[in-house]
Amino acid sequence: TNGLSSSPHHCNCIVDQIFTGGLQSDVVCQACRGVSTTIDPFWDISLDLGPSLHLQSSINGPSSTERVENDFGLNKELEPTSLLDCLERFTHPEHLGSSSKIKCSACQSYQESTKQLTMKKLPVVASFHLKRFEHSTRYHKKISTFISFPQYLDMTPFMSSGCGKASNVSRTGDNGFNNSINLADNKYCLFAVVNHIGTIETGHYTAYIRQHRDQWFKCDDHLITRATVQDVLDSEG
Repeated sequence: TNGLSSSPHHCNCIVDQIFTGGLQSDVVCQACRGVSTTIDPFWDISLDLGPSLHLQSSINGPSSTERVENDFGLNKELEPTSLLDCLERFTHPEHLGSSSKIKCSACQSYQESTKQLTMKKLPVVASFHLKRFEHSTRYHKKISTFISFPQYLDMTPFMSSGCGKASNVSRTGDNGFNNSINLADNKYCLFAVVNHIGTIETGHYTAYIRQHRDQWFKCDDHLITRATVQDVLDSEG
């Protein structure tokens, strides 16, 4: 597979240097177990908040509970409630089904397969987009489910080389936050959150931003006020 540097989207501008990561897609043939891998650049990660499609289709089945537990573990809700839930689902292997068969380069025939997305390369700044605006032929609505997100995030479980190897340890510097974070650690420290107030038809955007150590501010147009870390973590990102 080609690296990101050979991608037609590769750019050395400051935006790409900061926000560009590499998303790895592994398609596994269910007949011969052959793997086809591609790596594409990404600038943010969009995460679904509604029930996943393959789980929705299993709800009416006689063994839906068992299938849900197998897919996401015991006591997992169909809809995510945290950023980690969203990332686990984003990197969970997806069975493409008989209606989406892909031609396997090894079998030289169309076979059922599974597809898994993982992080091949992390950006300097990781941006996560929660898809709160839902559009369908019947209705348009905003999903206001509270999605918790951590102050410190370890992306190791979602890396291409370490998927499934969870790590709950987040090293911090003497100043109280991840001052010594580097890409090899796969760890991030929260510094900004964008919020939307209102409905899908009308609303208003605000943002929390961290300055220096633990000094948080709420930006509401021209009004800038102090905020606490808890205000940020309790907000509807």
